Amino acid sequence: MTAHQDRPRWNDIFVQRPVIAVVVSLFLLLAGLRAAIDIPVLQFPVIKSSSIQIITPYPGATAESVQGFVTEPIERVANAIPGVDYVESATTSGESIVTAWLQLNEDSTDALAELSSGLSQIRLELPEGAEDPFIEVSRADSPYASFYLAVRIPENRPLGEVTDIVQRDIVPQLTSVPNVQRVENSGVKPAMRIWLNAWKMAALDVTAHDVRETLQNNNVIGALGASENTTQRITLKTDSTARTAEDFQAMIIRARDGAEIRLGDVARIELGLEEMQRRSRYDQDLVVFLPIYAAPGASE
Repeated sequence: MTAHQDRPRWNDIFVQRPVIAVVVSLFLLLAGLRAAIDIPVLQFPVIKSSSIQIITPYPGATAESVQGFVTEPIERVANAIPGVDYVESATTSGESIVTAWLQLNEDSTDALAELSSGLSQIRLELPEGAEDPFIEVSRADSPYASFYLAVRIPENRPLGEVTDIVQRDIVPQLTSVPNVQRVENSGVKPAMRIWLNAWKMAALDVTAHDVRETLQNNNVIGALGASENTTQRITLKTDSTARTAEDFQAMIIRARDGAEIRLGDVARIELGLEEMQRRSRYDQDLVVFLPIYAAPGASE
C-alpha cells in the first residue's frame, strides 16, 4: 500500500459516520423540494419593453409647419428623458407623432411622469392652433392589441348613442382589470354636423370665418365671479354651450339694422357622426370593436 492510498480522503467521513451522510442527503432533498416549489416556471423571461407615443393634432397646418413648430420641440423634450433609448417621429399635414422608445426593463411610469412635466413646460412654445399633446404608453414588443371585444349594435339604437354608452359604462370597467394598459373605443362618436350653403352665404355676405367665430363665441363656459355673505359663498358661472341642433340654428352670426342673420339661415344642421363613412361589422352585424392592450410586462 502506497503513501497516497494511506492519506485520508474527505468522503471517508460519510463511511465512518453514516448519520452525517443521512443528514446531508436529507438537507439536499429538502433544498431541492423548496427550489422546485419556489422557482418560477416561465416559457420566456419577464422583459419589459415599452414605448411612449406623443400625438399632437395641429388642424390646417402643413407638414413643414408641424415639423418645425410642433415635432422638433417635442423631440427635444423626449430626448432629454432618462431611460430613453432613441426617438423617432412621423409628421403629416395636421398631425405630429413622436415615439420615444425606452431602454429594456425601464420603468414606463417614471418616464411618463418626466415626459408630462417636460411637455407642460414647452406648451406655450407650441402654436396657438395646436391641440394639447396626447400621450399613450405601448408595449414595444407587442404594439398591437392583445384582444378585441365586439359590442353588437341593436337595430333600434343609433351608432353614436351606442358608442357613447360603451365609452361611459364599459371602457372604464375593462380598464380597471389588472394588467390591462388601455382600452380603445373604435366606435364613431356623435358630432353636430353643419352643412354650409355657399349660395345663401354669398347672398347674406357671410364667410366661413364668420361661422367659425360664431361657434367659438357661443360655446363658452366661464366663471363670472362669486356672491358671498356671512354664511355662504356661491360661485357664479355662465354656460353658453349648444347641445341640440336647434341651439346651433339659433346662434346669431350678425345683427345689423335690426336684422339678425342666424346660423340656421346659411347652413343645414343635424346631429350626426364624426366620420360618416366608417363602419365596423362582425358576422354581418354592425358592431363597436374595443381593442384591449396588455400592460408592459404582463403575460398574455
